[in-house]
Amino acid sequence: MIRIVCQIGQFLGNIKETGKESGAMTNKTGITILFVFSVLTLITLAPLSKTACAGNEIAEQTCDVGVWNAMAARARMETEREIMQNQNLIFKADSVLSYVCFDSLAGHAAQNVGNVFSNDNRHMNGAMNSVVINSMQTYINSNFNHSLLGGRGQYIGLANNAPPVNGSQTSYGCQVMNEVWQRAKCMNFMHTDEFVDTDGFYPFIDLAGVGGGAGIAGYQTKGNIRRYPTACDGNDPIFVPVGGFLDIYRYSRNETVGGGLGSQAALYDFQANVNTTYAAVDELTRPGTEGAQGCGQAIPTGVMVMLSPASTADQLYADGVCTNPGCSYIRGNGEDVGACTTAPPVVN
Repeated sequence: MIRIVCQIGQFLGNIKETGKESGAMTNKTGITILFVFSVLTLITLAPLSKTACAGNEIAEQTCDVGVWNAMAARARMETEREIMQNQNLIFKADSVLSYVCFDSLAGHAAQNVGNVFSNDNRHMNGAMNSVVINSMQTYINSNFNHSLLGGRGQYIGLANNAPPVNGSQTSYGCQVMNEVWQRAKCMNFMHTDEFVDTDGFYPFIDLAGVGGGAGIAGYQTKGNIRRYPTACDGNDPIFVPVGGFLDIYRYSRNETVGGGLGSQAALYDFQANVNTTYAAVDELTRPGTEGAQGCGQAIPTGVMVMLSPASTADQLYADGVCTNPGCSYIRGNGEDVGACTTAPPVVN
């Protein structure tokens, strides 16, 4: 913003000088240019320091890395909480083999298909058990050794374990899918005490009750709530945020680690920079009064103003603006920047 204002002033100054040399700068042209610049000034004006146009320099970037790091830590915690809840509430899919009672289907086939090979029915049963039933048993035990619905079925009326594999059945009957669907359809959010402890809404840190009321345990105490069908190991660093929930929470609040919550020194003292900025803005925008809280310094626009069409070069003066409400710009001598005052400007 500073650069824009300064460059506009320099640009218009160059136009004026070029127009004077070529004879193209008329009174009407000069007034038009001043009017255009006034509009641009109103659009681009921002609180500027008294040395705003000195060297026409601005900072390469204005991001405070300390603030950014604290914001990133907070965003990381928010993301971690959402990921944990998603992974917790989206159940692990059960085996389709259990849903269709494939062991019963295989046993029924072994008993009723007949002699497929050049041996008797007894050998057919043995082949089916060795090739299909035993393999299915190993697969289910190795990958789905828990109740249905990703380990939650045992808390809502289903068996404590996946349906057992039995290859000796001579007929086919299967209601597993219907039972699972009925239970899953009627299961509510935080349905049981077990689910309340894992599926609820938790703060990042423990919250103390007010006036002797009960507190609320946060991730600081609960740790990793992903428990079904197998709990995530709280000691495994791959399942715990680096530094732990409490330390990351402190970092998100710009607090150093150690001591009680809220008692840590600032990890990065960005408050001093923020206070400096607010003080500077306050100085430029507070209502102007006489005395210690008077008007701030005038800000040069880079434009030389003609008092009248008959003004000569030595009768031009440097234009300036005042940012404080109630303050007026009093011109200086020639190229010297004037001052801001609460006194009404003198019109000559």
